[in-house]
Amino acid sequence: MSNQALDYFNQNLPRKPYCTDDFCCGVRILPQAQAILKRYIQHNPPHSMVVFAYDLDYQGGAIGWDERGCPPFNISAMSRDTATAHGYYIVNPGVRTAPDGSMAALKYGAAVQRGIRVKLGADPNYGNLLCKNPNHADWQVTQWRHKPYTLDELADYLDLSAANAPLIESTYGLGRNCTIFEKTRKWAYRAIRRGWPAFAQWFAACFERAMGYNVQFPVPLSEPEVKAIAKSIAKWTHKRFTEKTFAE
Repeated sequence: MSNQALDYFNQNLPRKPYCTDDFCCGVRILPQAQAILKRYIQHNPPHSMVVFAYDLDYQGGAIGWDERGCPPFNISAMSRDTATAHGYYIVNPGVRTAPDGSMAALKYGAAVQRGIRVKLGADPNYGNLLCKNPNHADWQVTQWRHKPYTLDELADYLDLSAANAPLIESTYGLGRNCTIFEKTRKWAYRAIRRGWPAFAQWFAACFERAMGYNVQFPVPLSEPEVKAIAKSIAKWTHKRFTEKTFAE
């Protein structure tokens, strides 16, 4: 049996993923070679979403795609005792989550991610940071489709017309990235004019503001993800919003 989907999953893991064998014992950051031995692993790199993971907290979750009119998973990892599962769609190219990527692409990715979640009946409170590691023997792993999907292929299974708005859930998945970016960006455009701070001070202020928005989510983004968003906004505004340019 071809392992193409699993190979692609592994090739796109972070260099130092968050991982754990038991959430009760906490989560650690380890080199990839060690993390890949753990039961749960961070499946996306810091600035891109390559794997759309869904928590299917019902029996038969591994075949939930077939029963609910969704495309086949690339991979499913099922608990042997409860028959609940995580289902994974591998997306190529992945969705860039840092603000220097396309905001239109980020919003499109968020809409597709949310639409699939609704059709699957997947848990809306799943944080999408760690998943059942499909390399681990504790899970019953099935590779359903070996070739990655494009976003357009996944979207073909959805109705993304305006009649189905809102298409993005502001507190779920990629929608959280959109929300933090938009709120922090709008705040930064006004706030930088209150004193024209040095960059280090300005970045700290942007990060503090972004973290303030992040903690309002039921499942917040990780701190490195928020820091990346804040840094991009801080760099862009500090370069373009200066006392001189406003005077001119």
